Amino acid sequence: MDELPQLFNVLAGDMSLVGVRPEVERFVDCYTPEMMATLLLPAGMTSPASLVFREEEKLLWKEEDVEKAYREKLLPQKMELNLEYIRNFSLAQDIKIILKTAAATLEFMGKTLCGRKKYAEVPVYNEERFIPKDQPEEAAQQE
Repeated sequence: MDELPQLFNVLAGDMSLVGVRPEVERFVDCYTPEMMATLLLPAGMTSPASLVFREEEKLLWKEEDVEKAYREKLLPQKMELNLEYIRNFSLAQDIKIILKTAAATLEFMGKTLCGRKKYAEVPVYNEERFIPKDQPEEAAQQE
């Protein structure tokens, strides 16, 4: 429901369904020149980075300095995905991202409605390139 205003922005032409999710200004200030390319396109409701890091709070919950950890660990990985998305832009890719977003949303809703959402668990992402570097390999294999 919190995405409803964004859907209105898509219908108005101010956003796209798929595209790079905007960062807050203090993180944009950290962008490299290459990362600045992500600001040239309309913001999207979903993206490959938003799928991979859809529960990023789980990656950051043990960090002493959450903002520093985000800036130094997650942001570079998110931007790598964003730039890869821009370089390989296609309608087929966008359709695939929309379908993955729908599946992730339904999975999240199912877990939430069934009471299986456990925020205290250590996060593991099965996207092979984006497993937190300080996480043991065997934990990455568990998902």
